[in-house]
Amino acid sequence: MAAYDILPIDYNILPNPLPDEQGRTTYQVRQDTRGALYTRGLVEHMRRHHKLTEYPIDAIIHTLAEEIVEQLFYNRCMHIDGLGTFSLTIGLKPVIDEQGVAHKRQVTDPNEITGNDIEVTGIAFKPDVEFTRLATQRPARFRHSEPRGIVGHSIHYTREEMTESLLSYLDKYGSISRGIFIMGWNLTKHQALKWLHELSTGDNPPLVETRPTNAYVYHRNPDYKPEK
Repeated sequence: MAAYDILPIDYNILPNPLPDEQGRTTYQVRQDTRGALYTRGLVEHMRRHHKLTEYPIDAIIHTLAEEIVEQLFYNRCMHIDGLGTFSLTIGLKPVIDEQGVAHKRQVTDPNEITGNDIEVTGIAFKPDVEFTRLATQRPARFRHSEPRGIVGHSIHYTREEMTESLLSYLDKYGSISRGIFIMGWNLTKHQALKWLHELSTGDNPPLVETRPTNAYVYHRNPDYKPEK
């Protein structure tokens, strides 16, 4: 095995969304990721550490991405040795009601489904065993990102506080995506989805959920009446 610096992997402790069979809250750990390394940074890192200065690495990466998608649209899975297998994911298009709100399409008769009802929803990736081993067999140590005894990293809001802050944001920007909501309000994905579902459903919801593309977007409900 190659020699590596044993870097600290930061983690958070989070409660599981559902209790166990005895009704107890159980906990999980997740890596506390910060930011991302984009193509330019990856290329520079590879050039410095792997002596690949003679190759146009960035062009190779972009060409590889285009080729993967090309092959997926030829109804193939794309397997790259040592990395993994890419495959296309598809699904039924949502139903858009008169208010522009997207709803999951419910089909009871398979004969009703045509090609016009389907859309590409994303790309799935299954890593090769060898690729997974690069991570699982590399020495690691772990560091809790929060002070001992602190669970999770989300700020707790009341419904009134959350509604007021979201509507204030929507009055200024018009709409908000799930990703911006998670980052801007310092929430876990689970808590963000829970809030967005709660505030866009039921009687007199302050938000309206739409799906103009593959991503969900939320707007102020023009019929919302503030609770007294």
